[in-house]
Amino acid sequence: MKSFDDYEKTARKGRPFSNSTMLEGWQFDVCLGEDIPARRCVLDDDEDNPCPLLTLAILGLTPAEWSGPYGRYRCAEKTTAGQKRQRDEVELQQRIDASHYPMFEVGEVSS
Repeated sequence: MKSFDDYEKTARKGRPFSNSTMLEGWQFDVCLGEDIPARRCVLDDDEDNPCPLLTLAILGLTPAEWSGPYGRYRCAEKTTAGQKRQRDEVELQQRIDASHYPMFEVGEVSS
């Protein structure tokens, strides 16, 4: 995730939710994945650094990363546990490939 200041620069003016209950409901559904661990946003695991997007919402700004109708946003920054695993696997495969190739220069080996 980017820093709070980076998100704040692109945030739209205006409250994203009409009240705190609406915010809490959205957070439960989207960020916490309705208590289904596989749907939970893994970026919310750091209790010392709360999600800067939710902080913006509390301050009355709508993050640019939230799209969709009022109060029913989709978060472009959300990463579920499954998505994180997939990204980690791709990154690992890229590191493995980089460490193995090129073992020979192009054209050095002939069949």
